[in-house]
Parts: sequence; structure tokens; C-alpha cells
Amino acid sequence: MSQTSHLPVMGVGPIYVINIVIITIFAIIFGHANTSLPTNIQAPNTPVTNSTSSNLTSVSDSTSSGTQSVSQIFTLSAAFSPRTPVAIILAILGILIILLGLIIYILAIKIKITKAIKENRLLTAGIYSVVRNPIYSAWLLLCTGFLLLTGSLLLALSLFLLFWLYLTILMKHTEEKWLAKLYGDPYLEYCKKVNRCLPWFPKK
Repeated sequence: MSQTSHLPVMGVGPIYVINIVIITIFAIIFGHANTSLPTNIQAPNTPVTNSTSSNLTSVSDSTSSGTQSVSQIFTLSAAFSPRTPVAIILAILGILIILLGLIIYILAIKIKITKAIKENRLLTAGIYSVVRNPIYSAWLLLCTGFLLLTGSLLLALSLFLLFWLYLTILMKHTEEKWLAKLYGDPYLEYCKKVNRCLPWFPKK
């Protein structure tokens, strides 16, 4: 990349965002589906007696209700967990993380990053003083927040770590190389002070 050129306006952002959003949607829908499928199915080739006949009737009823629950999976309300104390705590945490993601996203787009890229200006002020990739970080937090709304801490934490690792590897091998070549030492010093993925107070 020559010194007179500027970075790609979109960068690798769309690749990252589309991928983690798709994974989040699938995790919410099919993670709930696995817990909704009926498990009390009658074994085949079992002799039918009066007692087993009544059992088969109950199994049929439960299977019907199970089928109905599967059909409900794809509604928004069914994708999230019931109102247990743990689920409520995780939901509150999820909402707070979603709000944080929205705030970071709004602060990032207000700075007009596209104009700065075209003018070859290195942004280090505002939201960029607490995180180097605020738009990507915002989507990471938004997806994690929605995963917490499902009531599964394990699912949310696992995918959060996956999304964080994906963003780290992607940035190291693409935009960070481009920025280091374009801006040199000022960018490298900026990297030492400000986190890549998660907002935090800059290092002195």
C-alpha cells in the first residue's frame, strides 16, 4: 500500500459482522431447539398390552405437544428462556451489554470514520481512545448480549470467546498490518495504549 493511498473504506468489517450475526442467530434458534425436542419416545417392536396402549396414547400426546413446541421454536418469544431467577439476572446483564454496544456504535459512527479514512487521518480521540475497533466491538457486545438473553451463560461465554478470538486474528492479519504500514510508529504507539477488541481505559 502506497503512502498516498488510503485504507479500504469498509475494511474487513462486513465479513466479521455478518459471520458473528449469523452464528448468533443459529445459536439462539437451534440451541433452544435442542432443549425443546421430545425425549420420551416408545421403543420399537414392544408388545402392545392394555398398559402399553395407554402409554402409547400418552406418548402420542406428548409427541404432538413436542411437535407443537418445535413449531414454536422459530417465534421470538420461544427463543428465550423462561423467567427463572438465573435467566432474569442473565437477561438484565444481556440488556446492559446490548445498551453498551449501542452506545459504542453510535459514538463510533458520529466520528465519521469514512471521512477520516479517505483523508488518511489516524483516529485516536473520542471512542477510539478506549478501543481501537469500536464498530466491531459494538457488534461483538450486541451479539453477546442477545446470547445472554437466552439464559445460557455457557453458550454466551463460549461464543463471546470465539468472536473475540476471531476478531483478534482477523485484525492482526489484515487492518493492523495496513495501518502499521500507513502510519508507522504513531499507530504502533497507539496500539500499545488502547485495547483492540474491548473498551477499557487507555494505558499510560
